[in-house]
Amino acid sequence: MRIHPILAASAAIALLSATPLHAAEKKGSVSEADRSAQKLAEWKAAQAKEGWKAKQAQLEKQKEYDQKVIEWKARQAAADRNSGQVDPAPQNKRPNPAPTPQPAAGLTGDEQQVIALANSARRRAGLGSVSADGKLSSCARDHSNDMTTRGFFSHTSPIQGKQHFTQRAARFGTSASAENIAKNGGSPAAVFQSWMDSQAHRDNILSPSATRMGVGQSGALWTMMLGN
Repeated sequence: MRIHPILAASAAIALLSATPLHAAEKKGSVSEADRSAQKLAEWKAAQAKEGWKAKQAQLEKQKEYDQKVIEWKARQAAADRNSGQVDPAPQNKRPNPAPTPQPAAGLTGDEQQVIALANSARRRAGLGSVSADGKLSSCARDHSNDMTTRGFFSHTSPIQGKQHFTQRAARFGTSASAENIAKNGGSPAAVFQSWMDSQAHRDNILSPSATRMGVGQSGALWTMMLGN
């Protein structure tokens, strides 16, 4: 059988044309898979980036919180710089209203003994004596009573208007420059010696600028207040 030349040429062209089309389809299929893989990689990268951002945001919040805690502690330490003792955290979260202060009738024998011991120590240090101040003693005794009845031991009172020793002194119509507190069921001499064994308390007692002193006892709790 003899094939017409025109028909043979047409068949050859069709055959040649079909092969590249098939190859192009196969190549296009591979490219689509690559694009899918690329999109998946990009999505994973975006998720990882978001997770990193969230972790960084959490770390920043923690740093901010830690900084606030440090600043709060610094303010507390500054407030107690002249107090002779860094007190623990207040026991009551909500301050209670302060009662009207009642003036003390006078110093007890034990309270007078502590002031006498303080003046002996001041004279040995070449300093002038301090005078017993009735208002400071009333204020000191009031704080000792508060610590006893409310169950806390701190320079910072949980009672509103009496948180700092300067506020307490003002309520009794006087001023104060420093405060010492002690929890000691021993003799007045033992209480005084415990203050002298602590550098911060000793510095308050031997302050060259101090001219007045008040001491107040309530059970085993003692408060000493000094004024310039």
